[in-house]
Amino acid sequence: MNSSSSFAADVQVRPAQLSDLPMVHALQSSLAETTVPAKAGQANWQGWKLDRQTRVAIDSCGQLIGYADLVEQQPGWFVAGVWVDRECQRQGLGTFLLQTMEAQAALLAREDGYHLFAQAWRNQTAARRLLEKAGYDCGSTFQRMQLQLSAPLPAPSLPTGIVIRPFDPTKDEWAAYQADEEAFLDERGKQPRTLEKWRARFQMNTPEFDPTLWFIAWDQAQIAGIIFNHSQNNIGELMHLGVRRPWRRQGLGMALLLHALNTFHTRNIDTIQLNVDAQSWTNAQLLYERIGFQTIDSYSNYIRNVNKS
Repeated sequence: MNSSSSFAADVQVRPAQLSDLPMVHALQSSLAETTVPAKAGQANWQGWKLDRQTRVAIDSCGQLIGYADLVEQQPGWFVAGVWVDRECQRQGLGTFLLQTMEAQAALLAREDGYHLFAQAWRNQTAARRLLEKAGYDCGSTFQRMQLQLSAPLPAPSLPTGIVIRPFDPTKDEWAAYQADEEAFLDERGKQPRTLEKWRARFQMNTPEFDPTLWFIAWDQAQIAGIIFNHSQNNIGELMHLGVRRPWRRQGLGMALLLHALNTFHTRNIDTIQLNVDAQSWTNAQLLYERIGFQTIDSYSNYIRNVNKS
C-alpha cells in the first residue's frame, strides 16, 4: 500500500474476484454511475484478466468501499475507472486506486507512448479534482439528454430509394460495423474499434442485447445510416445514430430517429435517453432538440498522454 495515502491502514486493496461483482455493482449503483446489469458486468469480467485490470478496496468489516478497473480499448489506449464510497472519499483512496491502474497501464503498454482516459459527471467535483491533479486534461463534454413521449411522433419521411429494416445479426453484422465506424469518423476524438471491441461496446454477447431495437437504412445494397438502441427498466437508450457522408443533409437522421422513437412508444417505453457531444462537429444535439430532447446532465472525458521514456 502507498505510504503517502491517508486512508485507513487496515483497508485491503487487491485484484477483484468474481465473487466481488455483486458488491462492485452495488457500489456503482449507489453512486448512480451504472446502468449495466450485473449479468452484463459478469460477462465483461469473464473476459478480463482481473489481476491486471481491476482492484477492489475492502475495509476492516469486509465491506467493499472502492473499485477500479482498466480497459484497453485498442493498443495503447486505456480507460481507467475509479469508484469510491461517498463516506470514504477525500481520504486518498481514489488517488491510490487511480495510480494503481495507471501503473498497470504502463506495464501493459507495448510502446513508449500511450494514452489514459477517464470520465467524470457534472456533479462529481471530487473526481474532476482527482483527474486534474493527476495531470488529465478535459478533452470533450457530452450532454445527457432525455425525452418523455406522450404520443406517437409523425411517421418518418424517407429520402427517395431508402428503406429502413431491422438489423439481422446473422447477415448484417459486418456491414453494420463498417458503416457505424465510418459514420462516426467525424466524432471528436474518435478511435477506431475492432469488430470484437465494437461488439463488446454494444453488449452484443449479453442476454440484454436486443437486435429488434437496431435499425438500418438501406439504399439498395448499401447502408446509408444506422440507429442502435437498447432498453432497460422501461427506459429506452439511443446508443448510436449515424448517417454516412453521401446520405447526409437529406433528412435521413431525423427519419431514423422517428422510427426508433415510435418503436419505443409501441412497446410502452416512453422515457428515452441519449448522450451527445456538446460540441459535435455535425451539430447532432440540434437534431435531438428539434424532437424535444432536453439536457438533464453532462459528463466530461479526460485524457492524459504518457511517454514512458
